[in-house]
Amino acid sequence: MLKKSKLFLIYSLLFVFGVFVANFLFKFINFDEFYLFIILLFLLVLSILLKIIWYNQKASLIIFGLFFLLLGLWRFGLSLPKINESHISYYNNEKVEFTQHHFFEDSQKSGTGFIGQVINEPDIRITHRKLTIGNINFKQNDLTGKILINAPNYPVYNYGDWLRISCALQTPDKIEEFDYGKYLAVKNIYSVCYQLDEINLLNITQLTTWQKFRSYILGIKYKTKKIIDQTLAQPSNEILSAMMLGLRKGVPQNILDDFRASGLSHIIAISGLHISIVAGLLLGLFIFIGFKRHYAFYLATLSLILFLILIGFHASSARAGIMGFVALWALSSGRLNKSINTLLLAASILLLINPQLLLADVGFQLSFLAVAGIIFLGDYINNFLTSIKIPESFEIKSSLMMTLSAQSMVLPLIVYYFGNLSLIAPLANILVLPVLPFIMILGFIQSLAGFIWLPLAKIIGYLTESLINWIMLVAQKLTILPVANFELAQIDLTWIIIIYMLLGWGIWLLKNRNNYER
Repeated sequence: MLKKSKLFLIYSLLFVFGVFVANFLFKFINFDEFYLFIILLFLLVLSILLKIIWYNQKASLIIFGLFFLLLGLWRFGLSLPKINESHISYYNNEKVEFTQHHFFEDSQKSGTGFIGQVINEPDIRITHRKLTIGNINFKQNDLTGKILINAPNYPVYNYGDWLRISCALQTPDKIEEFDYGKYLAVKNIYSVCYQLDEINLLNITQLTTWQKFRSYILGIKYKTKKIIDQTLAQPSNEILSAMMLGLRKGVPQNILDDFRASGLSHIIAISGLHISIVAGLLLGLFIFIGFKRHYAFYLATLSLILFLILIGFHASSARAGIMGFVALWALSSGRLNKSINTLLLAASILLLINPQLLLADVGFQLSFLAVAGIIFLGDYINNFLTSIKIPESFEIKSSLMMTLSAQSMVLPLIVYYFGNLSLIAPLANILVLPVLPFIMILGFIQSLAGFIWLPLAKIIGYLTESLINWIMLVAQKLTILPVANFELAQIDLTWIIIIYMLLGWGIWLLKNRNNYER
């Protein structure tokens, strides 16, 4: 009889595998989700009967496993849009003439005209802002679906605004090698508008309680951004804004290039990798200060929650936060290799909410693999670092352990997606990561001080800026080394799969060898 932990592991993997298979199966076969649901109920009842009535434990477990496999298929099917007249993307690539009974009584332009609300934080660029529009009313009918539009930066359109828009909707397609449609499908967006014919702000203040709360949080976020800009010089203010608030559009391109070449891009990207490393460093910092491990865990968790509140409750940041919490839990438990079920639970919950994440969201994949690297490789790398006398002071060994563990697992995928291999990343991270929690803590204190008394925030900002300058200096100096960075040609996905299979086999061999030595 398998242990409950093993059963949980198997059932979670079967659910994830079901979602994986569905990504390909639904391209060729259209399943009726209703009949799949009936089959799921039948399997669930059969499993219960086999266990309780017929006392066939083995058959019950097998049927229950099949239930989770089909659950993945069924949930993925439900995530696919039902494109009909009640969905906005039904009107993609069509031109509609407006008549007097439409919203645009004064317009005879070609395009799709609708009223909608900005339902996500605007993605502000230098030349424009991208707005996600939902709660759509078209031809006096409420429609499902979302639209991503390119709007001007001025006049300013913000979260919660109701807009009257006229434009020709399009289906998002590939941009060179990037599958933009697949990327937007994760966000349940199947319509885009690149060129507006008309956009007007409506005098409507209708907001839900959640929207009012989120609006308040975003107000704090942008007030914090203003304080950072007032207390730090360029480009340190933009780097701290990226690290703390997820606002990286203002970071100069030359600095982004240096960070990318030196393997430090993760420190200014709100991702599972970034949050996992920051959470782990905060845990180490609180332990270093003198807190007991369980108190340090609570403080690091509180810091993580405050961080997520500050960056504004994005779906992507929430996913990264969950993965970061799993890494924090694994590190705080002191038994990294026992935390795989927690990671699979987090991944299964996220896929249950949005099964499109598995293959279409690079951030989810990197987050999962980064935490898996810390869980599976952390102990072995930590033992190796101990054997070569890496010092523990200033969290050097802890920083290096987390970086090497996470980077070892995500490196093949980074090379596959971005074609970039940084040979100096380990050294760069050793030099940079120990100061990262101090920057985050000082940044929070500096921002809080700015709400109370701006001159105090400016004084704290001098120390914050010196640490950020150190990061920029490391990135700049290491990047000029002749073997720092390599641009690689596109690697076939088959090789990436083989690499991960070999990596998994190596981890299995290490685990078995350790068990044998005991």
